[in-house]
Parts: sequence; C-alpha cells; structure tokens
Amino acid sequence: MALKRVADERSTESVEAARIELERQMSGLYGLEREAVWLATRAGEIETLGAPRRPDQNSPATVLERRIRRGQALTPPKVAHGIDAQMAQKDGPPARSVEGMTTHDARLPEHPSRLDWAELAPDVYKAMIRLDTAANRTLDPTLLNLIKIRSSQLNHCAFCLDMHSKEALAAGESAERIIQLDAWDESRHFYTAREVAAIALTEAITVITNGFVADDVFARASAQFDQTEMAYLIAAITTINAWNRFGVSARMVPGHYPPAA
Repeated sequence: MALKRVADERSTESVEAARIELERQMSGLYGLEREAVWLATRAGEIETLGAPRRPDQNSPATVLERRIRRGQALTPPKVAHGIDAQMAQKDGPPARSVEGMTTHDARLPEHPSRLDWAELAPDVYKAMIRLDTAANRTLDPTLLNLIKIRSSQLNHCAFCLDMHSKEALAAGESAERIIQLDAWDESRHFYTAREVAAIALTEAITVITNGFVADDVFARASAQFDQTEMAYLIAAITTINAWNRFGVSARMVPGHYPPAA
C-alpha cells in the first residue's frame, strides 16, 4: 500500500508538472501571437481591438505636449503645403524637418513689448503678486490652471496663455484637456462637474458685458463650491483677468516663460 501511495503521489506530481509546463508554453505562444498582431496592426495590415498599442509620438497632442515641456512656443513654424511645397522644393532652399513637419520659412519676427509695466510701476506689480497669492490660496491648483488658461483664451493674452499652459503641463495636466478647453461646452466629458461650473463662471465674469453674470451660472457654481470657496473662486477669476489686461495692454511677449521645475 505504501509503494502504491508513493507511486500515486509521483504520478500526480508528474501530471501537475506537465500541466504547468503546458501553461507556460501556451502563455509564451499567446505573447508571441499578441506581438505578431501588434506588428501587423502597426503595419496597417489588420485592425484588432485586442492588439496592444503604443502612443503615437507624432500626433498633434503629443507633439504639442513635447514642445511645451521643452519650453518652446505654442505656435508651430509655418508649413508649406501642396503646390507651394512643391514649388519651394524646386526653387527654394532645401526643406528641413521640425517636429515631423517640413518647413521652408523661418518664423515671423517677434514683436517687441510696448513697455515693462512691472519695472515702471513696481508697487503695483508687488500688489498684484500679493493679490494673486491670496486669491490662489484655497482652491485646487489644477482647477486654478484651467481658470487661468480659459480667461487668457477669452482675453487673447498670449503671454498668460503661454505661461499657464506650460505651468499646467509641468504640474501634470494633459495636453488634451488644455486643447479642448476652448470648446469645453462640447467636451464636458474631459472635465469634472466642479471644473465645468468654474469654467462657466470664469467665462461669465470675463465677458461681463454679455448679460452680466447670469443667475443660473452662479447657481451652478454655488452648487459645487461653498460660500468661502465661491469668494476665492471669484477672486481668482478677477485676478487672472487683471493679469490678462496688463499683458494685452503692454503686448507682453509669449514663448519665453520657463515653467517651475
């Protein structure tokens, strides 16, 4: 009986070892199969939902995020298309590649700033810094960045748009959410209900002559923020609008702001 039990145990161990080895081999084959599917998909031969994917390093969002993280300006170089590109290739200098784009022309010259208002009115500048610090003390930095970018878009403040887009990316914000912010009402699924309420209030306060701040906009924001938060939210929106107006009036030059490390 003892010999039979030992034989049975060894037989069981052999079966288990064989099962484990078979699973290992099948796993390896499955991995090879998925790799083959991925390679075929990348080559454009098939389209399979289960195939693993890698991010497109040349997609507009990825290129934009890479450029901003390097501290480069948001505006891409001028690109020649169609017949213009063919003529430039024939008659002009050889093309050069910039971030995957072919260009024959240098960027337009940078416009000068009208005046250095912070240098000329240092007491005002210092007061603005204190106001900015106080207004931004309570709310979430991610939310504040969205507010600042949206206000800067509406006010066409290129300097502030450059600055706060870079700061948002450096803080971990996605290029996708920044890009969609200009059309947030059609891209609500990119944002939280709290963010949407704050963005809508930002628009109402920024474009204040367009029907003032409507009751429904204020009510939706009040449903997401308590009264203290609402006070700081209004302060933050008002402050970025003030910065925007300094930037636009002085024509502060975008493209040189280094985001904090």
